[in-house]
Amino acid sequence: MNGTWQPQSRFGAHAPSTPTEPFGAFGEQQGNHHSQQHPPRNHRSHRTHNHVAPPPPQPHTHSAPPTTGSAPPSATTRLAQLVKHSLEHDLPRTAVFYAERLHALTRGSHDARHLLSKALLAAGQINSALGVVSGADMCWACCQLYARCSEKLRKYRIAREMMERCLKLVADGHAHGVGPLEEATMHCQAGQYAMKGNLYDKAVTSLKEALRLNPYLWEAFEMLGALGSFPNPSDVFPSKRPRASESQGPQHMAPSASGAGFFTPPATSASNAATAARVFGGGVAGFRIEGPRDSLTSNDSSIYPDNSMNAHGGAPPRLEGRPAVKRQRGRPGTVSATSLADMGEKKKVASTKMTTRSTSENTTNTIGGVARRSTRLLSGLGKGIPSKVGVTRERKRSAPKRTGSDMDEEPHPTAGLPPPPASPTPSSPGRAETDAADAYIMDLVRTFARAVQALAQYRSADVLDELESLPEEQKRSASVMVLIGRAEYERADYIKAKRAFTLARTLDPSRIWDMDIFSTLLWHLRNDVELSFLAQELLALDQRAPQAWIAVGNAFSLQKEHEQALTAFKRAVALDPHCAYAHTLIGHESVSMEEFEKAASSFQSALRVDRRHYNAWYGLGTVYQKTSKLRHAEYHFERAAEINPCNAVLQCCLGIVIEKRGELEVALRRYDHACRISPENSLVRFNRARLLMVLARYEEAIEDLVRLKDIVSDEANVWFTLGKAYWATGRRTLATQHLTVAQELDPKLVGAVRELMERSGEEEEGDAGDSTMDESAV
Repeated sequence: MNGTWQPQSRFGAHAPSTPTEPFGAFGEQQGNHHSQQHPPRNHRSHRTHNHVAPPPPQPHTHSAPPTTGSAPPSATTRLAQLVKHSLEHDLPRTAVFYAERLHALTRGSHDARHLLSKALLAAGQINSALGVVSGADMCWACCQLYARCSEKLRKYRIAREMMERCLKLVADGHAHGVGPLEEATMHCQAGQYAMKGNLYDKAVTSLKEALRLNPYLWEAFEMLGALGSFPNPSDVFPSKRPRASESQGPQHMAPSASGAGFFTPPATSASNAATAARVFGGGVAGFRIEGPRDSLTSNDSSIYPDNSMNAHGGAPPRLEGRPAVKRQRGRPGTVSATSLADMGEKKKVASTKMTTRSTSENTTNTIGGVARRSTRLLSGLGKGIPSKVGVTRERKRSAPKRTGSDMDEEPHPTAGLPPPPASPTPSSPGRAETDAADAYIMDLVRTFARAVQALAQYRSADVLDELESLPEEQKRSASVMVLIGRAEYERADYIKAKRAFTLARTLDPSRIWDMDIFSTLLWHLRNDVELSFLAQELLALDQRAPQAWIAVGNAFSLQKEHEQALTAFKRAVALDPHCAYAHTLIGHESVSMEEFEKAASSFQSALRVDRRHYNAWYGLGTVYQKTSKLRHAEYHFERAAEINPCNAVLQCCLGIVIEKRGELEVALRRYDHACRISPENSLVRFNRARLLMVLARYEEAIEDLVRLKDIVSDEANVWFTLGKAYWATGRRTLATQHLTVAQELDPKLVGAVRELMERSGEEEEGDAGDSTMDESAV
């Protein structure tokens, strides 16, 4: 029995009560029952030993299993390096394995808990990652990781509370080494969690504080715009450029032909459009700004302008686009931005320094974020572990020393370098050059900020004006082209918008962001071939992208296959529950199927995600209008118009509802305002002309209809209404000509034309033509 039990105790299955007791003493006890010739693991019979020579007996001085106290001094550092290396190279299971070893070795120190939680989070084990850092003794890094886990579990309010707790620990001085950059990032994350948890006021407060600490946090500025808070870009991004150096600005820009437009290639290079820099490219979908699906120019294919066009022909005066979102992690430590170059050098030095001292003072060092270079594994080994989760630390460390470990490697060439000097030296750029770079970047960011803020306020013309001032190489980036397309889309200039989106896809064929808007644009243009091709391409790129499924849904919707369209939109919602536009499109499809209760529910879901999503307010107004709840419809159309006052469609919808309530003069004022916003909007002008007919103001109606006839010459209702106006004013010949054309365009109007002629000029109310156009208006 002793021989059987002995190897189990050696390997820890049945450890003795004193875990540090030497195995030699245990072996002496066994020696009373077994010969010294027998090895500890040998349970075979003596007959076996006659054939196989037994190994020599274990020495009496053999130690117990390695514990924290007996591990090599460099083991903790080496394990931490392996975890970071694995995380950097997307090897989550390897990272978890070594993080568990480190956690066991250090008996659950905070630093090991942080690394294990990060590894589990990367491996998708979110609840396990959360459990590792939870407890009564949570430090600021534990709180930050807890918040990240809660956000992944969609527990946004808990995530916000944890970030507030983390920031309180930082403010109380319990987070050594956390500077303004890291604190700004924490405020930005807290604002993001509050935004997702519908805590809008807290989100605005956090995001403003983040920008105060670090104005380079582009994501924070975009989220403020999505929340309806619009700080002055000149205050957030103050100018750093000296007056005397303004004339030198073009020296930093790529040469371009004088007066080159957005779609005119520069004279110096034909390939600039394909190689243009994308300073703020990429994208979360930050905030979404889409126009109503059922816009006034999209309900009848005969109203659309010709969409057969050359994507590179005829340069318009100006076109712009929105830069997609890219997180800016770095910033100088003060509110007034200092040299970005210095900051980059400090981060580079800090990321490569690794101590290898085996003295006890280094045991207090903490485990750092993911290493940025795999060569960290080649740095010297030591007991110290770099500190904190996901932040850059600037700490002086000793030069690496060789240790007795059998894993010794050559130290990293830059390990132990001192921080860069504060003043310019021959090894760093001059202060004048770095200041000029900072000024250039700040001016660039400020211009983009003004353009993005104008787009958030639906001031499309201002977006175009701001982007005209960009350097030529920035104009020809994919993100700018997308911003151009969005601006033109919002003012219903679909031809120019399509041209911009097409160029954006040429510059970035794999782009997924904003393609949901492009698909809706093609839906408005009734371009089913291009829409189907776009949907197939997006699915081939990423089947888990909600934008791809929105494009699929729009393609089905254009073919009147509403059930398939609903399935695709619901798939988009399942992939991204915070995609307000997907919820809205489900509502529009439900309206098309006359399922008004489901439509209202979907629109309300969109508003829970984004309270400024004016498409959802418009959709609810449409539902109430179709169910004859005119007061409710007017309220929701009014809310949509408050968010987007530059949308002629919304003003027209308000006019229609008010007209149905019998307030004709008020409705006419709404139509007048809509025509001032968009003079070429066909259906807005038609509704105005129709109301002028009701008010017996025939000459004004004829003026609008003649202009409208030139815009949409194949619209039967325009010819019919103009014929009525001529008939009412006694111009029978002109009336007969126009009514005849109306019958040819739409044979269904034959009865209405015959009845009009039989009544010999009497005004007819509620004719078929008016009814049809009313339906198309909503």
